[in-house]
Amino acid sequence: MPDLLASENTPFAVALALLFLVVLVQGLGLSNLLPFGDADLDAADDAPDLGGGLASLVGLGQVPLLVWLSTFLACFALLGLSLQHLVTGLFGAPFDALGASGAALLVAVPANGVVTRLLGRVWPHDETTAVPLDALVGMRGRIAVGTAAAGSSRLAIPPCTTGSTARRRPSCR
Repeated sequence: MPDLLASENTPFAVALALLFLVVLVQGLGLSNLLPFGDADLDAADDAPDLGGGLASLVGLGQVPLLVWLSTFLACFALLGLSLQHLVTGLFGAPFDALGASGAALLVAVPANGVVTRLLGRVWPHDETTAVPLDALVGMRGRIAVGTAAAGSSRLAIPPCTTGSTARRRPSCR
């Protein structure tokens, strides 16, 4: 097996080191100490969808960005080291670092897209049971927290009915 620290494997060793650093920072909870902290990288709802097809192809948007980056680093490093091992076994010498990086990048981008789409199927997504305000107009309810006043939000519980929602709510039993 080729040496991990050999010059032709440097890009893959760097990718593994970055992956290890991401895992270490996230595992120890040090990400809150970083200056960029919890950056919100979501686009606005009315922003034009530039490159949506390409982003979907490489798996962006299926999982959080840090998970996507981690899987990309892992795919790039593991596929690159595997390629170097295969080429060394077939031809007796590995590719140079630049050639191996290019070949590994060509394989790692679609492989990462497949991995992130598979992860996206089991990854928890934001879900809500919120009801639009228009659906509440004209309904009666009981104020559970605070005092009802115009312009202030309060927790109101709708009356128990015979629907499936009433059967699930503990206060309606």
